[in-house]
Amino acid sequence: MTSDDDDLKPVHSEGEILERVHKRATQLRRRKRFARASAAATIAIVVLAGGLAIAHIGGTKHQAQGFVNPGATDSPIPSDTSSEQPSPSASESPVEQPSPTDTPRVFPLIAPTCVNSYDSACGAFYWDPAPGPNAPMTISVTALRTTVTVGETISVTGTASDPDAELNCHKVEWGPTYVYFGLTATAMYGRWVTPDKTPGSVTETFTHVYDTPGTYQVVFEAESGSCGGGGTNPYSSQGTADVTVTVLDAPTPSPTVTDSPTPSASASVSPSPSP
Repeated sequence: MTSDDDDLKPVHSEGEILERVHKRATQLRRRKRFARASAAATIAIVVLAGGLAIAHIGGTKHQAQGFVNPGATDSPIPSDTSSEQPSPSASESPVEQPSPTDTPRVFPLIAPTCVNSYDSACGAFYWDPAPGPNAPMTISVTALRTTVTVGETISVTGTASDPDAELNCHKVEWGPTYVYFGLTATAMYGRWVTPDKTPGSVTETFTHVYDTPGTYQVVFEAESGSCGGGGTNPYSSQGTADVTVTVLDAPTPSPTVTDSPTPSASASVSPSPSP
């Protein structure tokens, strides 16, 4: 064999070259399968994240289960400690959490207090229990004197009684102008508790001095149940009584007449002249 033949002689044997080619092909196949498995895992993670986001927006969270690795259908990758990742141990496997209940939170509505209420949300007004008949009030007024003069004190006595409601308000009007009790008409709604029947009475004496002559109507007024309450007691009653008085001008005093003095009897007499 010539020197040229020696130069063409392979350094490695044919068996070594085939072994290296086979080993290189195996490494390329492993890398391809690993890349394909990584891509499948990435897709699974994206799908899982999207499912959790949708479940969170909808108000419930469900544990994602049943995702299949698309690369699992390929033949297992040969064991190679230089390129394969270690599989997680049984102690590191994720523990499934129970899915929360799908029952939405219910916030209770605060209902209005519909007992003795002025809130229109309580509906139509009614007494509970139903009240009985309302007994009327009896009322009167008397004057010690019905004719007086300007500057004199006049005295009147008013009396009122109600068999089923207490007397809470009473007053006297001397005239010539009069201001009676006013009712505050406030709308009532829902259930109102009927009060018990409670009798009431009042007697009071009032005095006054007129500074102008004339004829006056003295009015005594009383209200039972709810003073100006506008119907908050089904047994409320109002009553008035009056008496007429006459006020005269005060008499003009007569002027005092002073008599001229008479000569005193003891007055001295001038002596007559002597002859």
